[in-house]
Amino acid sequence: MSDQKFLENIYHPDVLIFGAGFSGLSTALWCHSQGLSSHVLEIASLEGGQLNLVYHRLRDYPGFMGVGGELKNFLYRQVSMLKIPVDKEIKFESIDWEKKLAKTNRGLFCAKALVVAMGLNLKKLNVPGEDKFLDKSIRYSASKDFFFFKNKTVAIIGSGDGAVENALLLLDLCPKIYLVVRGDKLKARGDFVHKLRLNKNKIEVIYNEEVTSFEGEEILEKICLSSGKKLTCQRSLIKIGFTPQTQLLANIYPESLSQEGHIKVNSCQETLIPGIWAVGDVCTPQFPSLSVCAGQSSVAAKSIAKKLHPSRDY
Repeated sequence: MSDQKFLENIYHPDVLIFGAGFSGLSTALWCHSQGLSSHVLEIASLEGGQLNLVYHRLRDYPGFMGVGGELKNFLYRQVSMLKIPVDKEIKFESIDWEKKLAKTNRGLFCAKALVVAMGLNLKKLNVPGEDKFLDKSIRYSASKDFFFFKNKTVAIIGSGDGAVENALLLLDLCPKIYLVVRGDKLKARGDFVHKLRLNKNKIEVIYNEEVTSFEGEEILEKICLSSGKKLTCQRSLIKIGFTPQTQLLANIYPESLSQEGHIKVNSCQETLIPGIWAVGDVCTPQFPSLSVCAGQSSVAAKSIAKKLHPSRDY
């Protein structure tokens, strides 16, 4: 981007929010309620984050019983009605954390406070063949194209909600589904496990195994397991959890992160870097949930308002 274009695209929100998932959008709403302007930047092409991956009804968010996409739509509509700008497909060219400056493909953003709400990245297995067959035969999410798996034998790697939920979603599309579990039990919520057991004729759970490699010529043909066993399949879905999306901070302020990569925050959601707050899964190693994210967003917005306008009565 030329310097001339940057001169034409300079934004000065009170609060710049990195991430348009549930936590980022909630923070934008709370900033508005505190009289603060905000601007949300999202690197993905779609707002909503992990809500886009939840196809069964949410059972633990107070007052809401729909699926993830419905909650995302309601929240995004609220933000849009308040005319809070949300820019997607953002590429960060540079960030000056101390000056609260972000240079992107959409312009230069200069804020009084920054909020990191970038959530989590899907984990990789990091075994031979994983990169070779990625997109051709292997996916980390089934949400974009369920028909990619249609009429194929599928091996799903994982034991949590995401792995079991996707096995259930693919039931009517696939003749056979393997669920490869590293330990000796499933970690998914009880109702998912109950439904899975009712369909054990189509879903075979393989316990105490790890994937050592993916094999095949042009497309996936076999998955090799730690016992030496090989599974014949044409598709694989890897659902082994998430890692915090903190790479923007990792190289510059490694001391601001925990050993697991989560951002360290105090009770007001402030990080170790002055003027930087964090909310959501990116800073919540224990008990992450939508309710926790919503509470953190409220706390962060009120904390920012108090910092920027200390004379106001809150």
